[in-house]
Amino acid sequence: MRKIFQLLTLALVMVLIPAVADAGDWIVRGRLVSVSPNDSSSTIGDTGTKAAVDSDTVPEVDVTYMFNNNWGVEAIAATTTHDIAAQGGALGGAKLGDVAVLPPTITLQYHT
Repeated sequence: MRKIFQLLTLALVMVLIPAVADAGDWIVRGRLVSVSPNDSSSTIGDTGTKAAVDSDTVPEVDVTYMFNNNWGVEAIAATTTHDIAAQGGALGGAKLGDVAVLPPTITLQYHT
């Protein structure tokens, strides 16, 4: 419990410290990203079986380039892996497969 409190405190401090950057600067940060799929599915045939997808939390690296003192563009890199399993019915608990998700994201940012 103490370790979780320390990590949450560190995360809060990092959020509260503003990133000060000038035109032409590069900002490199590390964060944690959690991908939690909404895995609602209909039953597979008459088996009463549904598909379930697990969540994953991974480290993420992002890089921001500042065009001027206020505007920047950020790119993130992170890959999560998820198991897909049958839930309920005759196939309950059977692994159906897995998937890796790489959500490439580019964000335009405004810094005050």
